[in-house]
Amino acid sequence: MYSSLVIFMVTGIYLMIIDPNYLGVGNFGNFWGIVMLIKHILIVVMITMGFFYNAILRVGPMMSSNTGAEQAIERFGVYSKWMAICGVLVLLLTAFAQFE
Repeated sequence: MYSSLVIFMVTGIYLMIIDPNYLGVGNFGNFWGIVMLIKHILIVVMITMGFFYNAILRVGPMMSSNTGAEQAIERFGVYSKWMAICGVLVLLLTAFAQFE
C-alpha cells in the first residue's frame, strides 16, 4: 500500500508539473488549481480514513474473533462505501478539471 502511494505521489507530481494550467505551488489562481486543491484534500481524507480504519479501529483482528466479527463486518461495509464514494469523487474532479 505504501509503495503504491509513493508511486501515486511521484506520477501525480509529474503530471501536475507538465500541465499547462499549473501555476506553481500554492497558487490557486485558476479553476484547475482550485479543483486540484479539492481533489488533493479528498485524497488526504481517504488516506486518513484508511489509517484510522486499519490502525485505530483494528478491524482485521476483530473479524477473526468470535465476538467482534459482526461489528467488524458492519464497519467494513461503512468504510467500503465511503471509500468508493470518495474514489468516484476523485475521478469526477479529475475529469471536471480537464474541461477548463
